[in-house]
Amino acid sequence: MKNNLTRSFSLFILLLIAQATMAQNRYKEGYYLNNSGEKVSGFIKNVDWKSSPSSIDFRTSLEGDSKTIRLNQMSGFTINGQVTYLKKTFELDVKSEKLNSLNFSKEPEFETKTALLELLVDAPTSLLYYENEGTRKFFYSKGSGEIEALVYVRYLVGTNVTSNDRFKQQLANEFNGCSELSYTDFENLTYKQNSLIKLFEQYNSCQDPDYVSIKNEKSTLKLNLNVFGGLNSSSVDVTNSVNSRLGGDFGNQTNLRFGAEAELLLPFNNNAFAIYFGVVKNSNFETTIIQDLSSTTTPQQDVTLTYSTVSLPVGVRYYIPVNTEVKILLDAGYHIDFISDLNIERSVTPNDFNSQNGSYGFLALGTGVQYKRFFARANVDIGKDPFSASTFEFQSDVSSFNVVVGYQIPLLND
Repeated sequence: MKNNLTRSFSLFILLLIAQATMAQNRYKEGYYLNNSGEKVSGFIKNVDWKSSPSSIDFRTSLEGDSKTIRLNQMSGFTINGQVTYLKKTFELDVKSEKLNSLNFSKEPEFETKTALLELLVDAPTSLLYYENEGTRKFFYSKGSGEIEALVYVRYLVGTNVTSNDRFKQQLANEFNGCSELSYTDFENLTYKQNSLIKLFEQYNSCQDPDYVSIKNEKSTLKLNLNVFGGLNSSSVDVTNSVNSRLGGDFGNQTNLRFGAEAELLLPFNNNAFAIYFGVVKNSNFETTIIQDLSSTTTPQQDVTLTYSTVSLPVGVRYYIPVNTEVKILLDAGYHIDFISDLNIERSVTPNDFNSQNGSYGFLALGTGVQYKRFFARANVDIGKDPFSASTFEFQSDVSSFNVVVGYQIPLLND
């Protein structure tokens, strides 16, 4: 019965995962510009793109059918308050940035490309960004002028990796009319979004005191500490490959469970994906069964199983927003149990078993719901066998199901 429950719950989680991958991203109000520059308002599926998109899913109303708007059908699009992309034709440095592909030339290798660029700073002097398959490049434009690539090239000098930081001199020349920017501002500049955005906003504010920076709500790297407690229900059936009488069905027991984990929310797809790792402790499993003996003097004996472990889980989590305050979550992880105590003690026969070391791993699937910072989860463990860490003779089939409630503490939200 317990194994059937475990299998049913596992199948339920797998079905939820399959469904969730199709339902995660929601449509947000926005518009796209057709090739004539006309604005077409509606709702755009917010994928929170990590790479520069080549198409969007668009609806004229939330209840309407979606249609795909491809790159050749638009000149850009905006999701209100979140992101803007503009179609541009530009010179892209296609030189590989991977360490094992670097060469000794510090010059970029340009190819003409037409693609959607993300508008990072929307101002008279704008900053744009392109990313695809490991290529991350920044561009700028002034007024209605052409798009210019900000040049940054990693290359080899002997066995050392260095870089051509021409982008610093490009911007120093372009922004030389702003007295509020000094040599140090350009010397300390890095080829990263935050550093470049800050410089462009400083320059635009210098040119126009009324300039107001527009902050889009984008996914960023987030770190949470989750603390939780609850109940763990386990049933244990032990077998012995040498002597079947040394095993036994030790039944079911429910114990306390508590733990903590660090959860890193990845900065794309609306922070839908997270990586977690932590530590979990269940109260000791200890139960005694009665075993029949072929003896007239001692027809029965007590057999006591005790085991205690500390678990280190690592896995991935997937969040599905229901509304602004409620999320459904799905877990898939791998747990390593470290054994601190594993014993079988018999009141009559001398075939006791004892181990106080070793480790073993197993899979875990789960689902739950989160309301603001509070959450509740249910998990099923698959393939638990404490004896696999200590002996080849003993094997165990452990069906384990647990429910916890907890609280999420944000540590990093930038």
